[in-house]
Amino acid sequence: MKIKIKNVIFMEGQEEVIEQLYEGEQVVKNEATYLSYKDEEGIKNVIKLTPKALVLTRFGQQNTRMEFRLGQANAAIMTPAGLQNLTTESTYFEHTQGSVKIDYILSQHNLKFAEYKLEIRY
Repeated sequence: MKIKIKNVIFMEGQEEVIEQLYEGEQVVKNEATYLSYKDEEGIKNVIKLTPKALVLTRFGQQNTRMEFRLGQANAAIMTPAGLQNLTTESTYFEHTQGSVKIDYILSQHNLKFAEYKLEIRY
């Protein structure tokens, strides 16, 4: 199956659009949909979708985990400076059959890095 990820990033008055298309797999267990794929670096990514949340886990030398739900959630992201504990604050979350849309702010210690509009279609 195809997994299309579109992320629009708003930072310092600039807008950047990143679109990615992956070949992946879908598994449904209870109320959760799991999407898995390998990215450009060959690293396995798993997206867990429920009616009210999305958790993205990237399995590399250091695992990266981002959680999204309305309000605040946690993210642990590997950066060139090492593992960073961040916060996602989602202002919009819509999960329908075959897609999810999330508007969120990524920050650390109340310092906003950027705003995002994420859309995943599967």
